[in-house]
Amino acid sequence: MKFRFPLIAILLLMLASVVGAQQKRLLSPMLDYKEKVIKEEEFGTYTYNKVQFFCGFMNNAKVKCTQNDPGFDKEGRFVAEGKVAYLDYVAINKPAGKLAVFRNIDNAIKKAGGRELTYQPGPAETHIYLLEMPQRKTWVVLTNLVDAHYWLTYIESKPMQQVVNVNDDKQKYMLSPMLNYKEKVLKEEEFGAYTYNNLQFFCGLMNNAKVKCTQNDPGFDKEGRFVAEGKVAYLDYVAINKPAGTLAVFRNIDNAIKKAGGRELTYQPDPAETHIYLLEMPQRKTWVVLTNLVDAHYWLTYIESKPMQQVVNVNELEDEIAKSGFATLYINFDTNKFNLPADAAPSIDEVVKLLKKQSGLRLSVEGHTDNVGAAAANKTLSQNRADSVMKAIVAGGIDASRLKAKGYGSEAPIADNRTEDGRAKNRRVELVKAQ
Repeated sequence: MKFRFPLIAILLLMLASVVGAQQKRLLSPMLDYKEKVIKEEEFGTYTYNKVQFFCGFMNNAKVKCTQNDPGFDKEGRFVAEGKVAYLDYVAINKPAGKLAVFRNIDNAIKKAGGRELTYQPGPAETHIYLLEMPQRKTWVVLTNLVDAHYWLTYIESKPMQQVVNVNDDKQKYMLSPMLNYKEKVLKEEEFGAYTYNNLQFFCGLMNNAKVKCTQNDPGFDKEGRFVAEGKVAYLDYVAINKPAGTLAVFRNIDNAIKKAGGRELTYQPDPAETHIYLLEMPQRKTWVVLTNLVDAHYWLTYIESKPMQQVVNVNELEDEIAKSGFATLYINFDTNKFNLPADAAPSIDEVVKLLKKQSGLRLSVEGHTDNVGAAAANKTLSQNRADSVMKAIVAGGIDASRLKAKGYGSEAPIADNRTEDGRAKNRRVELVKAQ
């Protein structure tokens, strides 16, 4: 069997001119075979990366590949990463046969300085080759199982481009999108939980078996279900043009969260799965759920821990002020923000009702924080939050002359700031009866 173009000439040209100056592919097709591109990825890995391969022979037995064989892990799985092209070659007329295909591919790569990594005595198998050049490695996977087809996968080593970053506080969501992906907000809830909270997740590996998550893993229950509650945002990211691929998406999200101090809670070796991360900060926990099942989409769910909004009624407010001289509101402001959240509206409405019921009542709206952060910044923040509550009450029809706003920062704690529970109690707004 002859090739349409001499393979060795194409391979030598490839070596002399680095990648793809004249020919896009490393190898020309067999004669009377048509080339079809199945998929190309700027960053990806071999599709069947759960298969165990063998790289040697000892004492009449195959020896599995290990991490010492380039592109493999310790379990013998082929996990090389880089620029990937999946190609299908289909016989137009009479097939050349598996042996002829194998001999042609094998000879061409070895004449160019490449070598077979796998130990596969039979031609009708999957063979993995490596061609090493000064600035890159190129793996070629020949899948040669039937007469009418053969498949080639090229993986050219290249570093992944990190494009996802953790946004600053000015941005609404924690992570920036992948390049050329459009962000769509599916749903936002001031207080909710993960939509698929009936699924069981795994948080570890023991004796080669996955271990389900338990209540000791933050956000999970004893059955391994993800039940974290708080402020929720569901987002869909859709590729505008060519998808980046599930591996590139996973690596970008994973790197960005871990660089910011987060960690993955779930044990999920496959990038094309659902991964749950936790980022813990002094005043809150944020879970990020990456659902990464298809190339053209990925989904992120953010759950920011917050207690369910306290809702008071006019009678409770009236009784508490009569008894103690003040009533306490716990409003779930976003961290370092003073804009009144939507779920505070019912409590504000009850304050307005009280002031309308008692036309002679005057209130001092007093903001308090915990001790996390600079004292001066906390005092400013507490003043701004008190102002926000006062403005909302005035907007409800109460004369501003009956109200005043004052921020105390962390100067008047009512609980121990050394615990999260204590800090949560200290973050409050008090309605103090004014003389």
